[in-house]
Amino acid sequence: MDITSATIDVGSGSSSDGPPFGDSAPVAIRELLDAIPLPLAIVDDNLRCVELNRRMAATLGGSGEKLRGLPIREIVPAFAAELETHFQRMLAGDTVEDSVLRDGSEHAAMGRGEKHSFAALRNAGGAVAGVLWVAREDRPTVPSARSVPGLQRWRILMAEDLAMNQEIIAEMLESAGYEVVTVADGASAIDSVRRESFDLILMDIEMPLMGGLEATRAIRALGEAGAVPIVAMTANRGPEQLAACRAAGMDAYICKPVDQADLLSTMRKWLKSSHKVQPERQAGRDNTIDFGVLENIRAHFGPFRTQRFIREVCIRLEYVLLQLSSEADSKHLGDDLHSLVPMGGHLGLRDLSERARAFMVALRKQTSNIEIVTEEFRKSALRALAALLQVDAGTTEDHEDRQEGARPRGA
Repeated sequence: MDITSATIDVGSGSSSDGPPFGDSAPVAIRELLDAIPLPLAIVDDNLRCVELNRRMAATLGGSGEKLRGLPIREIVPAFAAELETHFQRMLAGDTVEDSVLRDGSEHAAMGRGEKHSFAALRNAGGAVAGVLWVAREDRPTVPSARSVPGLQRWRILMAEDLAMNQEIIAEMLESAGYEVVTVADGASAIDSVRRESFDLILMDIEMPLMGGLEATRAIRALGEAGAVPIVAMTANRGPEQLAACRAAGMDAYICKPVDQADLLSTMRKWLKSSHKVQPERQAGRDNTIDFGVLENIRAHFGPFRTQRFIREVCIRLEYVLLQLSSEADSKHLGDDLHSLVPMGGHLGLRDLSERARAFMVALRKQTSNIEIVTEEFRKSALRALAALLQVDAGTTEDHEDRQEGARPRGA
C-alpha cells in the first residue's frame, strides 16, 4: 500500500470553519493509518496534527484524542523548530530528506536519534494540503534468526509493511536456516543496504512512503552494494506488474500469498545454496479453509499468535464487508483487498485470497463483470469470516478448558 500516491482530502488548515478534513470521513483515514505498522501522523498547512495512528500516539507519549488538532509546537516543543521547517518546505513543494533529530532527549515524548520522514499529501484539487509524518528510531534493524545445523547462514533483507506477513514469511525462512532482517518500507530497505551486507532482498511492491519499484531502482544505483538478487513479492501477478518489476531491476518474483516451497525454491536458485530443505505441502482442505495450512501456522507460531492472526483477518474482513454495504471509495477498498490476498492465503483461505485478487483487478480495470465478481467475493468473505470465527471460538474454548483443568480441586 503506497500512501504517498493517494489523494487524501486533508482540507485547509488556514480556515477556521469545519473540521480539518473538510467533508471527508476522518474515521476512514484513521483506519488506513492504523493498518500501517509505522508511527504516522498527518499535519495540515497550519502545522497542526490533524490525524495520527496509535503507534504515533504511543511514540509521542499521549493519546490520539488528546493530541489530535494540537499545533506541532505543543506536541514536540523540543523539536518543533526543526520539524516545522521540514513541514513548511514540503508544503511549498520541496523534497525533504529524512531528518535525524539529535537533541531534545530531555523531552519525554521522543528520545535522541529519532529519524523522521516526510511525504506531501494532496487534496482533491491536486494541491499540497498536508504532510505525512513518520517517526522511527534511527538504529540498525535487529535480525531475528534461528540456527539450523548443517545449513548456510544466508542473510535475507525482507521489505514488507504488514506485520502479519512479516512474521509468517520470516518464520518460513528462519525455519530453513536463513537469517532475516525485516523493514517496513522501501526507504528503510535502502538505508539497510547502505549499512549492511545482504545475500538477497525480498521486496514487497506496495508499501508506505516508498514502494518496492522505487526502492529497487535506488538500491541498484548504489553500485556494488546494491548488486544483490532482488525478488519481488506481489499480490498482483498481471503481465504489466511483472514487466514493471523487471524494468526496475528485479531478478524474480513470487506471488502472495507466499508458498513456502516456492519461496525456498526461489532462495536456492538465486543463492545457489547446497541444502535440500523442501517442506511438505499440506493437504486436506475444504472449500473455505485449508486446515493443513492453518495447522502449520499454529505449529510454528503457537495457538495464541495464530489466534491473533485470525482476529486480524476477521477485523479486516468485517471492515471490507462494511465498505461493500456502504459503497465506500474504491481506492480504500482496493487497498484492503490487496492486503487480504496474502493475509487470507497465509491462513489457508485460498478461495478468499483468489476472490480478493480477482475483485481487486476488476476494480482497477472497471471490467464489465464487476458486479458478478463483487458478489462472488462477498459470498467468499462471509464464508471465510464465519469459518474463522468458529476456529477462533474453538481456540478460546480449548484455552479455557486447559485453565479449568489446571485449577486445583475445590478452587
